[in-house]
Amino acid sequence: MDLKTFVTFEADFPDDASFIADGDPADVPGGRAIAEALRGLLAARGFTVSAPAQHEHFGWALTAEEGGCRTWLLLQVGEPWLLITEDQSGMVARLLGRGGPFQRRVLEALGEALRADGRFREVTWFTRAEYEAAGRREDVGGR
Repeated sequence: MDLKTFVTFEADFPDDASFIADGDPADVPGGRAIAEALRGLLAARGFTVSAPAQHEHFGWALTAEEGGCRTWLLLQVGEPWLLITEDQSGMVARLLGRGGPFQRRVLEALGEALRADGRFREVTWFTRAEYEAAGRREDVGGR
């Protein structure tokens, strides 16, 4: 069964985007506070999570890691917000079959955290295929 690795949601956080009038690449997308909140929610559930880093001009990336397993999370600006997760575990972890189960644990923790935190609402989970079939963004993942 395919994991639901895409999640959309509405979030009650102040707009923290900053833009330069001419659209210079130095623009900072909104969502840093949301990414920091997601980091805190996962850390509170025992995961080692990196600080959010700006991902190009449209989002924030962070990673959850444990014993050679790594799940990459990309928060993309939008209405609703889009969070994409991807297993980026090392080759040994993948060969031993640990990457997928780790990503599943991260997704379960995220689901629990988003349900429990009143700042998030309208949370909807998708597989990549479901997300794309629903007519969502074509350029998902920013890659």
